[in-house]
Amino acid sequence: MALTFPATATISKDTTTWTSAPLADVSYAGERLCYVTADLSNSPGLVANFVRPGQYLQIRIPDTLVNPRPSAAYFYIASPVGQKNEFEFLVKSVPGTTAGVLCTLKKGDVIELSGIDGSGFEMDQLLPPEAYPTVLLFTTGYGIGPVRSLIKTGFSANKRSDVRLYYGVKNLQSMAYQDEFKDWEASGVKVIPVLSDPPANWNGASGHVQNVYLKDNPIADALTTGAVISGNPNMIKFFPPV
Repeated sequence: MALTFPATATISKDTTTWTSAPLADVSYAGERLCYVTADLSNSPGLVANFVRPGQYLQIRIPDTLVNPRPSAAYFYIASPVGQKNEFEFLVKSVPGTTAGVLCTLKKGDVIELSGIDGSGFEMDQLLPPEAYPTVLLFTTGYGIGPVRSLIKTGFSANKRSDVRLYYGVKNLQSMAYQDEFKDWEASGVKVIPVLSDPPANWNGASGHVQNVYLKDNPIADALTTGAVISGNPNMIKFFPPV
């Protein structure tokens, strides 16, 4: 069973209800990447509507910060469900876009958030964990954001016998959340970094995520295996059946 999500939501929807939220943090996440945290202490209703990893919302830059402002854009929530008072996002900076502006802002600047959208990862389909002992997570680039939300929210990884995360990026400089890998491993998720342009001294996996998976240990039983795929649409399109 595979649950697939592109790294960037492309649903077109006119959302007219906006919630103002000050930024609690904007920090470097990697090459052309930044971490953005919005303080939602005054918006408990919005926090309560985030019920499943893989959900997303729109972010709009007020014209008091940038005028003319770029179009609002969708971003996946990277923080765990149930985390009080804030949403975290992994943002790829693109000049001239909302993402590009976000990475230039600072703590205290106010942005606007839409309501929660999307159904998220339907991980209840992979319960109980004993019935789906193998779960494979595949992601590339900033598609790691919603997968991080899933890992930190928890899906009984430590009760499954084989949980792997294949995380593909160009190089280590563009790989976010490296400081969390030990915690993810401790929770039961084996992290397999995959570099498409590795340095000469790299001893880990290299190439494309799907090819690394095909060379790795085969799954025990396809009928008791679940997969989550989040990232580059080309990876999703050409990924082999699990």
